[in-house]
Order: sequence, then C-alpha cells, then structure tokens
Amino acid sequence: MMYFENLTVRNIFTYGYYIGNPTAQVVLTMMKRMLYLFIHPSFTQLMALLYCLLCQRCTDSINHLTQKILRICPNEFTQRKQIEVLKRKARIDDIVDAIQDVFSLPSFLFITASLMACVNVVGRFLYARWNDNFNQYETTLQALCFFGIIASILWVAGGVTISGNRFKVAFYKKSHLRLILGHENEEIRFQRGLFEAPELELTGCGLISYKRSTLLGIIGTLITYTIIVVGLFKSC
Repeated sequence: MMYFENLTVRNIFTYGYYIGNPTAQVVLTMMKRMLYLFIHPSFTQLMALLYCLLCQRCTDSINHLTQKILRICPNEFTQRKQIEVLKRKARIDDIVDAIQDVFSLPSFLFITASLMACVNVVGRFLYARWNDNFNQYETTLQALCFFGIIASILWVAGGVTISGNRFKVAFYKKSHLRLILGHENEEIRFQRGLFEAPELELTGCGLISYKRSTLLGIIGTLITYTIIVVGLFKSC
C-alpha cells in the first residue's frame, strides 16, 4: 500500500487529477500499472520469444540438413540426393522469408523499445538522483530483462545466417570431393546455383542486420550515448 500512497506515483497514473476515494485510487493505479506491464515488457517478451522460437526452428532444420550432408559418402551424394537436399533447403528458405515479412517491423520495434528502456535504466544507475525512490535491485532486473530481449533476438536470428553459411560450405566440400571422382558436369551446375543464391539474413526493416556481431555495436552505442546524455543533464 505504501507504493500507492506515494504522491508522485499517484499523479502519474491519474494525470495529476486528485481522486478523494482511496479505494478508487488503488484500483485505478493497479489496473493501469498492470496494463502498462502487460504492454511492455510482458507483451514484448512474449512476441520476442515467439520470434526466437521460429528462428531457432529454422536454424535447427538447416543444421540437420548440414549434418545429413556431412554423413553422406561422396559416392552416395548423387544428383538425385543433391536435388532432394536442395528442395528441403528451399522450403526452409521460404519459411525464413515468411518470418522476415511478418516480423521485420515488430522485431525492429521490440529492439528499439528495449534499447530506449536500457538507456533509461543505465541513466538511473549513472545519475541516481533523478529518482528519489531508486531501487538498485529492481533497476538491475529491468536492465537484464530489456537487454535480454535485444540479445536474444540478435543471437538467435543471427544463428540463421550462420547455419546457412555452414550449409553452403558443407555442400561445396561434398560436391568438390565428387568433382575429384569425375562427376564434373552435374556438380558445377549445382554449386553455381547454390552460391549464386542470396545469403539468408534477417533484418529489422532493412535498418538493422540481425547478426551476433551487431550485439557488440549496440552495447557500445548504449554506453556511449547514455554517458553523453547524463553529462548534458549534469551540466544543466
């Protein structure tokens, strides 16, 4: 109840209007607080989890094809077997394209919202006087939550690109061994078609490439601009 008796908190949820009934204050504050928490970060986490599960499923499917190629002897990796593998890979590519079409904008918004929340959290750590009720444990939990959304999307979605490259390398090496055995005509045609295909890559509205290396850039950007903002506020 102490939380709801706080004047600052009450004014936030009532937009500065005074509500004389204490019960009405508590009910209104609880309802709006629960709604805010559901929208962000709960809804964001659920959608990010769904996105990561779909990406991980595609990664596992590509890795399964790669392992299948590695287990096949070069003599058994015939044209028929190659066509079968490439057809399965084409179906996976179609699924990845569908995920990109559906989640390109939402995933970009998830990362943007989480990044802004991380800036807010880091700012509170660097300049705790902004908030008289600063709670370092709650703030740390929020930071882990928001950063976890960014890290999970970039890490899992980046795995799709990595698994796609591994598939190409495995297919090339197995086909190259067959070239040595004299199956030149059919192998060159399949290799050309495979390596001329665009690389599997998930993006956020074409602005952010979901690669694991992007995570380091976001961490550096987060720390740098947060320190700049805190410095500006301190100088005011």
